[in-house]
Amino acid sequence: MLTRTLVAVTALALLAGCGSKGMPQSYGGPPSASATPGQSSTPGPTSGTLTPDPSEDPALATFYEQKVSWRTCGDAQCAKVTVPIDWATPDGATIKLAINRLRATGPGAKIGALLTNPGGPGASGVGFVQQAAAGVGASVRARYDLVGFDPRGVGGSAPIHCLTDRQLDAALAVDPTPDDDADLADVQHEARVFANGCKQNGALLGHMGTVDVARDMDVIRAVVGDDKLHYLGYSYGTYLGAIYAGLFPGHIGRMVLDGVLDPALTNSQIMLGQAQGFQLAYNSFVEDCLAHKPCALGNSADQVTSRLRALLKKLDDKPIKGVGTRKLNEAMATIGLLAGMYAKSRWEYLRASLVAAYLGDGSGLLQLSDDYTRRGPDGHYTDNGNESIYAVNCLDHPGESSPQDIRAQLPALERASPLFGDFIGWGALPCDYWPVQSDVAPGPVNAPGAPPILVLGTTRDPATPFQWSKNLVGELSSGVLLAHDGDGHTAYGHGEDCVDSKVNRYLLTGTTPAVGTQC
Repeated sequence: MLTRTLVAVTALALLAGCGSKGMPQSYGGPPSASATPGQSSTPGPTSGTLTPDPSEDPALATFYEQKVSWRTCGDAQCAKVTVPIDWATPDGATIKLAINRLRATGPGAKIGALLTNPGGPGASGVGFVQQAAAGVGASVRARYDLVGFDPRGVGGSAPIHCLTDRQLDAALAVDPTPDDDADLADVQHEARVFANGCKQNGALLGHMGTVDVARDMDVIRAVVGDDKLHYLGYSYGTYLGAIYAGLFPGHIGRMVLDGVLDPALTNSQIMLGQAQGFQLAYNSFVEDCLAHKPCALGNSADQVTSRLRALLKKLDDKPIKGVGTRKLNEAMATIGLLAGMYAKSRWEYLRASLVAAYLGDGSGLLQLSDDYTRRGPDGHYTDNGNESIYAVNCLDHPGESSPQDIRAQLPALERASPLFGDFIGWGALPCDYWPVQSDVAPGPVNAPGAPPILVLGTTRDPATPFQWSKNLVGELSSGVLLAHDGDGHTAYGHGEDCVDSKVNRYLLTGTTPAVGTQC
C-alpha cells in the first residue's frame, strides 16, 4: 500500500482494497500489557539464524504445540493462534492472531500449506487469501492449502489504533511538499499527532517489527502441521520471507518472493530506490500515452510533465472539486497518481482522471487515493493499514527520519524523481517522533543451508525496483532470479503465462528456472 511514510509496498491485489469485504469478524483483542514509551525495542540484528531451534525449546512448547479450533467462515476455515507479545518473555502477555485457510482442492497428494503475505506492511492476509486464490495456479491450489494470516497488530490480530478517521484524513492530506516554515510546522504537527496517538497501544507497539512477525510465522507453520514452511510473499511480504529465511533456514520448504524489498537497505536507500522506481513507472506511463495518438495529456513528454507539475502546484494552493463536499488537494492527487502507477491496467483510468482534473474535476484522482488508502464513501477507513504500516516501518528502519535527515536527502530524491521526491522524503517524518525505539539494523540475509528460494523481479516495478530483486539473489545462499520484463508491481498471478508456469512448477516440484531466465 501507499501512504505517507516510506512509500509502502503491497501486492497489487490490494489496490482495490481488500478491506473488510468478505472477511470474517475480527479476532483477538487489545494487548493486556502496557509499555513505557521509549523503552520497548525489537530484537536485532535482522539477519542472524536463531539457535537453538525455537521449535524445540520447552519454554515455547505451549505455542508450538497448541491445537486450534477451525470454524467455517465463508468459503474458508478460520482459527486463532496464540503467540507472546514479547518473544524474549514467552511467559508474559499474549495475543491471538487471525488465520484462515482454503483447503487443497485436489486431485493429487497434498504437499502442505502455502502461507501467503500480501505486503504492506499492514495488509490483511486473511482478506487476501480470498483474492489470492484466483491468482494462484489451479495445479498449485490442488495440492496446497492456501493459508493467510493477519500479522500482529493488523486487521483481526489485536489491531493497533492511533487516529480517528478525521485525524487520519488530516494526516494523509498534509502538504507533501512544504515550501516554508509554516508548511513544515503543519507537517511536523501531524507527524507528532500520529506518533502520540499510537502510545495507547501499550506493549504491542514495541513488538510489531518483522522479526517478531517472522517468529509468529514459524508457530503458524507448526500449527498447520508442516515440518517445512512453504511460502508465497509479495512486496513487503518478500522482506518478511527473507527475514524468516535468515532466522529459520532449516525450516524452509518452497519459498517464492515476488517484488522484493531488500532487507539490506537503510531507510534512505529505500526512499531513493522508490523515488527512482516511481519515476521510471511514470515515464513508462507517459510513453504509453504518447504511443497512442492523440495523447490526451499532451504532445510530448515535456509537455505532459509540465502540465502535471502545474496541476500539483495549483492544488497545493487551491484544491479543486473532489467527491461530495471533499476537495482534491496536492497530497491526495499525488497518492492517486502513484496508486495509478501500480498496474498498467489502471493507466487508462488514470489518464481520464488527469484530464478531468485539468478541467476542475478531481473526483477520479480522489477515488484512486481513497481506494488505495481504503477510505470508504462514509468516511470510515475499512482497516488499520494506514496506521500499522508506520508501526512496522519505524521499528524495521529506525533513524534517518528527522527534519534534518530528510532535508539532507531531498536533493538526491528530487534528482531521482522531480515529481515524487519530496512526497517520499517527508513521508518518513512520523518515525522521528515514534514512542518506541528499535535496535534492528538492516543487513543482508544469507540463509545458509536453505533450499532454492525463487525470487521474482519486474523490470519497471514502481514500488520495489528490479535492482532490489537482483540484490537479494546475490545475498541469499540459494536465491534464484526469475526476471519479468514488464510494468506494474509484482508478477505472479497477473496472467503472464511465462511467469505463472515457472512459479507453479517450482511450487509443485521444487525445480527453479534456469539461471538468467527472463519472461
